[in-house]
Amino acid sequence: MDLRGHGDSDWSRSGNYTFDDYVADVKATIAQVGEPALLIGASMGGHIAMIAAARYPDRVSALALADVTPWVDEDKGDEIRNAMRQARHGFASVEEAARMVDTMRGTPSQDDISGLRRHMRTGPDGRFYWRWDPAMLADEHLRHGGEGGLLVIEARRLTRPVLLMLAEHSTVTDPAQAIAFKAAVPWLQTVTIEGAGHMVTGDLNDTYADHILAFANTLDAPHPREKPHR
Repeated sequence: MDLRGHGDSDWSRSGNYTFDDYVADVKATIAQVGEPALLIGASMGGHIAMIAAARYPDRVSALALADVTPWVDEDKGDEIRNAMRQARHGFASVEEAARMVDTMRGTPSQDDISGLRRHMRTGPDGRFYWRWDPAMLADEHLRHGGEGGLLVIEARRLTRPVLLMLAEHSTVTDPAQAIAFKAAVPWLQTVTIEGAGHMVTGDLNDTYADHILAFANTLDAPHPREKPHR
């Protein structure tokens, strides 16, 4: 699914882009599907999926996170936020956009960057823009210190199986964050995706697919669920 304000989903006319708004959308989508979901999310989508899994364990069978943890390094986070804010002015070419993606990802672009084009729209000025609403980057939606501590609080309430896929060349996560996550969620499974950088717009997801499928195949096994922390 495309989050509100992203891709083919509508933009919010009133600028409702809080985590509560996104999580409500996920809850409504699962209800429409009609059965518990294995939620998979990268970057901000991972944080949204994690909160949904913590708040609605009866609607979520498991959670897979692509290179994102509840702990946020604000310096690294600001680098990405600032790059995204700069992107609101558009790009002269897809190649220029690819260079910004390289900075956010931490690894060089693929030889073929044509896939980025479908994630972009052409503005009236002829420049290229990402297909998301710049209003989602308003300061009131970006609470510092790990989103105001919200992410860590919700992580400690998780009861469903969780897979953390760390990118080898990530510009966002580090081993210390994975250790802290494991301390909060003892049944957390972790794997490092070799050669991968932080997943951003236009990335290929295939490098994560085998690990996600293997994780999904374990979900019928007994799970040592613990009661949420109070």
